Amino acid sequence: YTDEYNKKHFEIIPYDIALLHCKSTDNKTRETLLDILKAILDETPNIASELPAFIFNQKDAALLAVSAFGTSLKRFKKFDSDDDVIRTALKNNGEAIQYVNSELRDNEEYVKSALSSEFGNTLKMRCMIPYRDNKEFVKIALEANGCNIKWASERLKDDFDTAAFAVRHQKNWYPNSTVKNLSSRLRDSLEIALIDIKEGHACVEDYSYRLRNNDEIGRAHV
Repeated sequence: YTDEYNKKHFEIIPYDIALLHCKSTDNKTRETLLDILKAILDETPNIASELPAFIFNQKDAALLAVSAFGTSLKRFKKFDSDDDVIRTALKNNGEAIQYVNSELRDNEEYVKSALSSEFGNTLKMRCMIPYRDNKEFVKIALEANGCNIKWASERLKDDFDTAAFAVRHQKNWYPNSTVKNLSSRLRDSLEIALIDIKEGHACVEDYSYRLRNNDEIGRAHV
């Protein structure tokens, strides 16, 4: 056994992938081991954060890990400045931006890639604070999921164009309401409410009291 984790999950984690750390392994054997690792990660992506870190001491293995579970980039300081690894991690989960080398974290391409991730709450990350009042960057996050308006600045939560854009890009599978996170002024906006209803969300409980009792809202909601 390579470690206690492998011992406990022996039927799930084949011991031979530990050989991936060996730089002298021949190419054919390495390709076979990488295929095994990929199959494991495809089945259980978050195991990229649990397998022994030494397995990912070479770039090809690290790429497989961050491709399956982007935030596992946290474990791979050796590759947190590698362009291929960074882009692959961000494509999987924008929240991986917090683990990019601090000297590269503000790279505009990386930031935009992270914000465009449909999964995760990239704008929520502390390192994204400088971008929360930037309309261009916030719109990238909103296009991925309108509910990201929750993490925008108070100014943009009160900006009609930004709010309407967010409502139009709320994901149907996302349980939370976009309107809920707008300013009180825009939660009282008839136009915003009608957009919300037209888009099929109809989060009426998050409209202002005045709108909840508005005849036009009632007719539109039927």
